[in-house]
Amino acid sequence: MKQQESFNQSAKRDVDGVLGSGTSDKVVGQAKSTFGAAKAKVGEWLDDAKLQVEGRREQAEGDVQHLKGEAKALFEKVKSKVEETSEELREKALEAKEKAAVILDQAKDKASQFAADAKSKVNDAISTGKAKVEAAQDEAKAAASKTRS
Repeated sequence: MKQQESFNQSAKRDVDGVLGSGTSDKVVGQAKSTFGAAKAKVGEWLDDAKLQVEGRREQAEGDVQHLKGEAKALFEKVKSKVEETSEELREKALEAKEKAAVILDQAKDKASQFAADAKSKVNDAISTGKAKVEAAQDEAKAAASKTRS
């Protein structure tokens, strides 16, 4: 009995692996449901209430197993979509990180250039200021010499 269960589980995994998750449950469930409905119909024809109830129970079990297979298939689709979306988001995050690094490098370059330009302008302003001070000193000396003479 245990060997049969092991074989059944193995066969189920093989079928699901080839045809998609839940396929074995959908097929077996549909078969159980169909045979259950047939059994209930035979019970009806034979006026056998026990056979009718047994058939309806098997039909319901088959319907539930079929729905279980549908749920497994849907879960796999959702899982696959989540994995796909996750991978896409990972790729987009990596692209954004790379773009941010490029923008940061450009900003550093512009900041360095701005600092160099500012330093140059400050040095020019200092030189111009020194020249004006020296010129003013020279004018003051010249004026002072004129007033002394």
